[in-house]
Formats: sequence, structure tokens, C-alpha cells
Amino acid sequence: MAPSTRFTGVFDGNGHTIKNLYINDTNRSYCGLFGAIGKGGKIQNLHLKAADVCGSRGVGMLAGDIFETTISNCSAEGYAQDFGMAVGGLVGVTRNSIITKCNVQGTVDYHSYGGGLVGSVEGTIALEECSTSVTLNLRNAQDRDKYTVAGGGLVGCIGEGGGMIHKCQVVVSMDTNGMAGGLVGRANIGYQNRDEKRPFSLSECTATVSMHGAWYGGGLVGDMDFGTVTHCRTTGKIFGTNGCFLGGLIGQYNTGRVEACESDLTIDCEKGESVGGLIGVTVSSVTLTQSKASGAISAGDAHAGGLVGETKMDRIGVKAIVEHCSASGNVSGADAVGGLIGQCQDGCVIACIATGNVTAGVRNAGGLIGACTRVAVVGGSNPSRASIVSSSASGNVISKIESAGGLIGHCDGFDRIEGCHLSGEVQATRDTAGGLIGSLSLRGGTLSRCSASGKVKSPRYAGGLLGGAGSGIISDCFVSANVYVEDLENYIPWGAPLVSNAHDVRIERCLAVGKVICNNKYIEINKKIDPNKSYIPGGLAGGGIDWADFRDSYWNAEITGQATFAVAPRWDRGGMGIPSTPCPTEATAEVKAKGLSTAELFCKATYVNWDFEKVWTIEDGKGYPALRPFVPVSVAAQSK
Repeated sequence: MAPSTRFTGVFDGNGHTIKNLYINDTNRSYCGLFGAIGKGGKIQNLHLKAADVCGSRGVGMLAGDIFETTISNCSAEGYAQDFGMAVGGLVGVTRNSIITKCNVQGTVDYHSYGGGLVGSVEGTIALEECSTSVTLNLRNAQDRDKYTVAGGGLVGCIGEGGGMIHKCQVVVSMDTNGMAGGLVGRANIGYQNRDEKRPFSLSECTATVSMHGAWYGGGLVGDMDFGTVTHCRTTGKIFGTNGCFLGGLIGQYNTGRVEACESDLTIDCEKGESVGGLIGVTVSSVTLTQSKASGAISAGDAHAGGLVGETKMDRIGVKAIVEHCSASGNVSGADAVGGLIGQCQDGCVIACIATGNVTAGVRNAGGLIGACTRVAVVGGSNPSRASIVSSSASGNVISKIESAGGLIGHCDGFDRIEGCHLSGEVQATRDTAGGLIGSLSLRGGTLSRCSASGKVKSPRYAGGLLGGAGSGIISDCFVSANVYVEDLENYIPWGAPLVSNAHDVRIERCLAVGKVICNNKYIEINKKIDPNKSYIPGGLAGGGIDWADFRDSYWNAEITGQATFAVAPRWDRGGMGIPSTPCPTEATAEVKAKGLSTAELFCKATYVNWDFEKVWTIEDGKGYPALRPFVPVSVAAQSK
């Protein structure tokens, strides 16, 4: 039927099957058993087998184009191809229509928008209890503009009309260079009309994906703007190429909410931008809650995270919130690589867990977050301020050059880090490693109620809690990590049980009970020059102590063998000709730190100004103090 004579009646196939439908007209739009179906049309209980349909724009085995139509209990098996735009296994183009309980099996070859069920959606859409098992191929991929290509196992491209997809299942194999998703290639909901807030949701859907060559690629959606995703699950594998944004659930996600979703998708990318086990990159206001990812991530030279590759904000005060989420896959990348998030910009991370091993080929590797930065100065008690709260990491962390941390590789200016814990092994091959954070600049923020255990290793600047710290307050922390400073002959072995390098910070009510092992060739060489000089790090701090204020803090002198809190040469602040500042000693007003015996540290009375009612607990005479569990209030609850 030609578009000028749309079918508007009811067609009930009564369960019958039509075999060997064949249409091949590359100049014709709206190709299918029904070329076009109009307002009020209804197709039900009809099946197609061994169909072969090719056309220009609007191609589907059942229908080329539908408007305000209902299709239910139909299936199609065969092949569909367009030579222009919009091809779907069942329907080419839909407008304000409903499709329920339909199935497609076969192959779809597309040039712009291609979907296993529907090629392109204009207006609203409702898809429920549909399924596909399809192969999607982008034709003439080398000639296609990746901005105009979208392929999905269910739908190729969804426009701005809103709608819902519920309880749909997809098994798809895809080869593309544009936007691609296991369920939807591109969901461009509300991009031009956000104020209208047309609702769009994906719920209770599953996708098993094999994807190659995607630019924005996701196990569920390649590129999504404005919508919610709940109770969805993805499995399979994605392989990306140059400049890609890849996620186990969504490649790029701009404004919306993901809740109770899971991805067990393995992702491999040679040269990408941002790769994440659940989401490649988030932009603007995105909330992730009660979701998890378990697939391995290999991101080449990209930012990489076990859950999210990168979080971005597009305007002041608008950021990603990640709470009650977890990631367990191993993660590797180049710069900003984290067990949970690779690069985090002005985000809130609350009650999250990462257990995978993390490797950064260059710098900024963190068991939870590779690198985090604060752009907007929010501060105060505002619940949306940049913060990392009540989160933990237990994987092993390696940075091939610098900045490795059990929790965070590099942190620049977060308002609050509280109640976080690390138990893995941390190593920076050249410079700066910390049991909790590799390099930290709080810029007026606070770090409190955190702990680190395990092993920290770096030739230079290795700290049981922090490799380097500056510009903030550090309080109520417990460290039992052992520190190893070794291998290089050209650096002073500045390692310490608590912090290796500190400037412009106040450190209070902290306890370090780990030991420092120095096996550095620098010591061997310089001991021959000056045998009376000590190069062994101090009980709390290593070298480079500048404008640091230590209060009510302690270390185990029996374990470290150190009577002084820090032993270091003068610090000339980067060799820029600025006058050196002498290293503080216990006698100065700025330092109130003590090295004590194990027995003394087991005694509650030892600890001056410590809060044993709310922050710490101790079994007097039997063990070290321990931090009480810290239970955060969610951002959503604080905002009410």
C-alpha cells in the first residue's frame, strides 16, 4: 500500500504465517507487507517467515511506516535493508504508536538508522514485552558520518517525543562506527525541549550484545539524553575504536537516573575517550543508584572506570551522584583509571564499593576513583557539594608512572572525603603512592574517618595514608598499611606510615601503626658520603614537611623504630629560589604528635581530645582504637 493510501483498519492474522515475502525497490520509500498504516490501524496475530524486504526510507518486514497504530502478537523472520534512512526488522518508522508482544529474528542492514524491531521513532513510543535475535550491519561504514548513524538491537533512533520501553529482551550482534546500543542506538529525548520534560523510561529490559566499532556504544543505549533506566541488565562484549565512549549499559548519558541496573559486559577499546563498566561518560545531572558492573574494562589510552569512565558537569552546581553502587571487574587504561570511576568532576560518591584490580599505564590510578577534581565551589552544608563518603576499595592498584592510591589516585579540591576504607596493595612505579590517596590537594576541604591497610610501594613519596597532601584538614584516620620505598638511586626515600609529603595542612587525631621498609640505593650511596646522617623516614611523616600542623596524633615507635615524627631535609618548595622552611620538630607549637609503645597505644587514656562516643571505639588494654561505622545520609534524603 502506498503512503497516500494508509491502511487504517484492523487486520487480525489469527495466528497465520505468510512466507517468502519479497520486496526489492531501492527507490521506494515505505516498504513492507503494509507500506504505511494510519491513525487507528491495528495489526495483530500475524507472522512472517523467510521475508526479504529492501527499499529506500522506511523499511520493515511488516510495515514501512506507522502512525498512531497498534501492533500486537506479531513476528517476523528474515532480512530487511534500507538504502536511505530508517529500517527495522518489523517496522521502519513509527509515530505515536504502540507495539506489544512482538518478535523479530534475522538480519538488518542499515545506512543511517537501523533497529532489530524499529528503525526510527518520531513522536511517542510504547514498546512492551518485545524481543529480537538479530544481526545488525552498517553498510558502507567508511562513508558514513558517525553523527548520523544509530543502530540498536530493538530501536535504531528515538526522537524527542518520549514514551517507554518495558520488559523487552534482545540478543544482538552489531558492526558499526556510529552510535550503537544493545537495545537503542540513540535516545535523543528532550534535547531541544527539556523544559517540557516529556517522560521516557527503559525498565526491566535485558540485552546480550556483541558489538564492534561503535563510537558511542552501550550494552543498552549508545547515546541517551533525558530519561530513566531501571531494573535493566546487559551481558556480552563491546569492542571500540578511535575516540569512543563506551559503557556496559550506556555509552554517553546526559541528564537522568539509573536505578537497580546490572552489567556483566566486557569492554575492550584501543583508543577511546571514556570507558565504563556501566556508563562511558555522564554529562550534567545524572544519578546512579543501587547498580553494579562486573565486566573487565580494557581502555587503551582512555579514561576508564569499573562503573563509570568519566563524570562531567556542563554548568555550575550540576553534577553526577553515584550512591550504593559497586564494581568488581578489573580495569586498565592510561590516565585516570578507577575501580569505580575513572575521572570524576564535581561528583558525589556515597556508599560505593570497588573490588577489581586497577592499572594505569601513565598516571592517576585509584581503587575507587582514578582522578577527581572540583570545578564549582559549593561548600558549606550543601548536600550536592563534591564529596566521597562511606565508600571502599579492596583491589590492587598500579600506576606505571605516578599517583596511585588505594581509594583515589589524584584528588584536586573535593569538599569532603569521609568514612572511606582501603585494603588492597598500591604501587606507583616512579612517584607518589598512598594507601588511601596518592596525591591530595583538598583546597580547603576535609578528609576524615578513613583507614588504609595493606601495602604501599613507590620509589619516592610513599605514605600509608597519603603520598602527598596539601591545603586542608585531615582528621580521625587509622593506618596499618606497610610502606616500601625502594628501587631508585636518585631520590631520597621519602616514605612514612601516615603521609610522605605535606604542606599547608592540619593533621589531627590520627594513628599510624604500620612500618616503613627502605631498601633504596640512594641510602647505600649517601651513607658512604655521610654515615652519620639519617635517611630513615619519621614515625608519621616523611620528607617535604612545609607549613604542616600535627595535633593529637600518634605512631607505634616500637614498629617504626622512630623517636621523631619526621626526619627530612629542608624543603625549598620546588627549587624555585624560595627560602627554605625548617622541618618542624615535636618541640614546635605546630606539632603535637607522639611515638608510643604498643601497650601505651592500647590504652584509652593515651588519646587526648579523641571522641570515643561517636567517632572511635576501643577495647581498653586489648587493641588499637577502631573507627566506628559511618552511615551517610543519601543526597536525595538531604535534599528533601
